Amino acid sequence: GTLTVQDGGELRTACQPLTGPGNFLLQAGGTLTICDPAGIAATGLVGAVQLTGTRSFSPDATYGYDGTQAQVTGPGLPAQVRSLAVANGQTLALSQPVAVAQVLRLSSGNLVTGGQSLTLLSSATGTALVDNTGGVVLGAATVQRYVDPTRNPGRGYRHFSPPIATATVAGLTTAGFVPVVNAAYNSTPSPGQVTPFPTVYGYDQSRLATSPATAYSFFDRGWVSPAALSDALAVGQGYTVNLPAGETVQFTGPLNNGSIVQSLGRALAPAQETGWHLVGNPYPSPLDWSRLNRPATLDDALYVAESTGPYTGQYRAYVNGMGGTPLVGTGQGFFVRVNTAGATPALTFTNAARLTTFGSEPALGRGPADTRPVLRLTLRDTLGTGPADALYVYFEAGATAGRDARYDAEKLPNSTGLNLASTAGPAVLAINGLPPLSAQALTVPLAVAVPQAGPYVFTLTQADHFAPGTTVYLVDALTGRRQRLTPGTRYACTLAATAPGRFALAFYPAAATATAAPGLARQVQVFPNPAADYVTLVLPRPTGGQALLTNSLGQMVLTQLLPATGPPAPVSVDVRHLPPGVYQLHLLVEGQPLVHRVVVE
Repeated sequence: GTLTVQDGGELRTACQPLTGPGNFLLQAGGTLTICDPAGIAATGLVGAVQLTGTRSFSPDATYGYDGTQAQVTGPGLPAQVRSLAVANGQTLALSQPVAVAQVLRLSSGNLVTGGQSLTLLSSATGTALVDNTGGVVLGAATVQRYVDPTRNPGRGYRHFSPPIATATVAGLTTAGFVPVVNAAYNSTPSPGQVTPFPTVYGYDQSRLATSPATAYSFFDRGWVSPAALSDALAVGQGYTVNLPAGETVQFTGPLNNGSIVQSLGRALAPAQETGWHLVGNPYPSPLDWSRLNRPATLDDALYVAESTGPYTGQYRAYVNGMGGTPLVGTGQGFFVRVNTAGATPALTFTNAARLTTFGSEPALGRGPADTRPVLRLTLRDTLGTGPADALYVYFEAGATAGRDARYDAEKLPNSTGLNLASTAGPAVLAINGLPPLSAQALTVPLAVAVPQAGPYVFTLTQADHFAPGTTVYLVDALTGRRQRLTPGTRYACTLAATAPGRFALAFYPAAATATAAPGLARQVQVFPNPAADYVTLVLPRPTGGQALLTNSLGQMVLTQLLPATGPPAPVSVDVRHLPPGVYQLHLLVEGQPLVHRVVVE
């Protein structure tokens, strides 16, 4: 007869060979664990399976080696396997090349390649990983990284990081892509005109103050092209590569393992712009950012680039269980930020932060027990054909109204031109952690930018765990409208390229109803009026947010931050640069829009 190991079944040979006249069939999804030093063979009286009939070993099965003396995989091992497991305190040596589709698990003992090729496969179905819990790979291996076309089916910038110790720029070459470098990019005041234009860049935050690329934003001045294709790709660093989707990048060399330290820093100038570092997952396995120990001068947030077009994309932020997932894929680069000027923290990657299971992992935030109040607001064009951007606002004890290294994630501007964020003083945040709501109403100013003027829509996509009776409004200071937000609520409007001070979120706990602010609004003073130089605003208590001034055409001509804390104090608005005329002063007072007529002489 035929001995069959079915999908989900496992046969452990326990150092006893299978003998006799029958057949052997290891089906896809089955597991064969082998003790014999000779492994498995397709024919002959050798190895763990010696049945004289036919032998069939599926390329989609798992093969384990748990002998008590050195083993070889044997000539019967397929050229491709689902998983390969080593639980041999001695060693396992490859008898021929093998490709692993899911997991290479080294729970006890090392795998010796002996000059045979070992490949960790990557495709649309997933990327293989290495579990180095109890052993290492001795010899070179190839780690593949498939470029998923789901978000962007064409060319685009993707962030890579080498999972091997000897990677070079030339190693990024694929069947349909050859990397281009040009050191002239780094020293010209017109980098966009460089020929040939590079397709591979590293990032150096110290260049922000010295780069001649004055036409670029401060952040974009940090990009730097390697000088040659032979330049090394440093372990633990990230690189952005403009290549087509559907390609498979292959890194071949010794696999990274163990503690890997990245020395970071923050230049003293320009003070508001520096501190960004493009680092990367250095391992041939996914990394869980939340398991890493981070020094106090390094923010807890990470930022993963998601390509949407040849030169456009957006950043997905994560911090403190908010913003999706802390997982970083094999070969993936990502941004982090040092929060203190002059600080030189060290970021240490460790095996303890690596994942050891294959497949799509759930978001490893706080899970179903997370009861923090959280709101997620998205912005996109009304047709739904362009990119979308999202803002998270949540409430947790320990967070403050200012910028918090452990609770907030700053806003990295999306190259799509569509950006939605909140503000906390000078900080612009993609994820804003705030202290628990009190009995007072709370106003959270928003920062909005769009690629071109036109119709757009805000949508509340999440509102969880708020206390009963809490109401939330989207306030449009320009139109005076207040849209109450419940999950699925949409607010359509026409936007100019930027809308500083126009929008805010207003939170009203049950004890602070939306009708409590009008009395406070009547106490706001605006003088002198008419004014020639300055207009002074006096608010009876700090409210936060912004004041904005519009002209007779409804165009925004000035914005001014309002204090959110401290004793009441006059706020001066400089109108000396404005032509004489009649203007509208728009304020948000505890979520209530207020408009004053102001005459400039």
